[in-house]
Amino acid sequence: MACLRSLGKLIVLLVSLIADLFDFVSDWLFYSDLVFAKDGLVFGTHEDLIIRMSFVFCIIGSVTFVGEIILNFMEYHKDNDTIEVISEFLTFSTLLIEDLPQIAINVRIAICREEATNTVQIVKASAAMFEVIVKLAFVWIKYFIKRKQGGRESSRIRKGISIFTSVILLTILGLCGTVFFLTTNFQKTQIEFDSDGLSGEESDKYIQGVGIFMRLNASHRQIHNMADHQWIRLVGLQDVTRLSDPSTGITLSCMFTAPPIVYIWVRNHSTPAVDTLFCYKEDSKVIYRIPTQNCSDTFSMTSNITTVSLKLTYIAPNRQQPLGDIHSNVQVHLNNCTEEVQPDIVTLKYFRVKPEVKDSMTFTSTESDGQYHYYTVPDDLMSVREAWRTGKLMCESTGRDSPKINRDLGVTCLH
Repeated sequence: MACLRSLGKLIVLLVSLIADLFDFVSDWLFYSDLVFAKDGLVFGTHEDLIIRMSFVFCIIGSVTFVGEIILNFMEYHKDNDTIEVISEFLTFSTLLIEDLPQIAINVRIAICREEATNTVQIVKASAAMFEVIVKLAFVWIKYFIKRKQGGRESSRIRKGISIFTSVILLTILGLCGTVFFLTTNFQKTQIEFDSDGLSGEESDKYIQGVGIFMRLNASHRQIHNMADHQWIRLVGLQDVTRLSDPSTGITLSCMFTAPPIVYIWVRNHSTPAVDTLFCYKEDSKVIYRIPTQNCSDTFSMTSNITTVSLKLTYIAPNRQQPLGDIHSNVQVHLNNCTEEVQPDIVTLKYFRVKPEVKDSMTFTSTESDGQYHYYTVPDDLMSVREAWRTGKLMCESTGRDSPKINRDLGVTCLH
C-alpha cells in the first residue's frame, strides 16, 4: 500500500512538472512570437500594450513556475496540510494572474488573425489546455482524498480553493477552445501551421481587386506631375504573388514624355521579350489609349523622357509575416537614362479598386468611349486599411499599405 501511495505521489509530481514546464516554455515562445512579428501584407506588428502585458505575465509565470516546482517537491517528500494548502493557493493565484490573462491575449490575437493560423498560438492553447486538465484532475483528487481521511476544517478550506480554482480552470479551457475554433473553425481536415501563402479563400478575401499603384510628385518642369488623389495602376497584387518564382519578382518600366502633351508607356521587362502592357497619350487632361508602335516611335524621337524603373518581389509567408510581403526598388532617370534623380518623387501604394470600376489597365475608362482617366481616391479606389479589415470583429489591418523599399533589389534604368 505504501509503495502504491509513493508511486502515485511520484506520478503526480512528474505530470505536474511536465505540465508546468510545457506551459512555461510556451509562454516565452508566445511572447517571442509577439515581439518578432513584422509588418507585411494585411498583418503587421502587434500593439505595444499587448507585448508589454505578455512580458509582465511571462515574468510572473516564471516566478510562480519556480515556486510551484519547490512546493511540488516538498509535497512529494513530506505530507503536510499547510504545504498542500499553500501549493493549492499558489496554483489558484497563478491561474488567476498569469494563465488566464495570457490565454485571453491569445484569444484577442486569434479574433483578429484567425486566417493566419500560427504554430505558437496553437502550442500555447494546447499547453494551457493540458495544464487545465492535469490541474483540474489533481485538485479534486487531492480534495476527495483529504476529505475521505477526515478533517472538516481542512476540507472546508480546500473545498473553497478547489471551487474557485475549478471555475478559473474551466474558463481557461473555454478560452482555449475559442482559440482553436477561431484559428481552425474545426473544419480543416488538417491544421496548416503558419500560412502557406495567398491562395484560395485568403486570395479572394485579401488581394482580389487589390493592385500596386504609383504616383509622381515633383516640381521639375520635365517630370510629369500628378495630383495627390491621382494614381496609375502598375500591376495587380496577384500578378506578383502568383509568379512561378516570386522571389525573382517582376520588373517594370514607366516612361513619360515631358508636358504639355504627355505620352505614357508601361512595359514588363520580366519576359524574354520586353512586353508592352499599355500605351497612352494625355492631351489637355484627356487620356487616350494608342497603338504600341505609335508609342515606340514617339519615344524614339525625343530625349525629354522620364523613366521610372521598378522591381517588385514577393517574400514568402513565414512566422513573422503570415501572408508574406512585397519588396520594391525604384530608380528614376531623365533624358534617356543619362541623368538620375531622387526616387522619392515616386510613391507606391496598395489600393483595392471598387467593384464597379474597371481595374485591369493603367488608367480606368470613362463613360466616353475610348477615353481614360487616372484612378482617384475615393471615387475609384478604396484604402487597404479598410479593405483588409480582419477577424470576427473586423479589426483594422496592421500591415503596411505599400511595398517595403529594399535598395538591395537590383534595378537599372530600362529604356
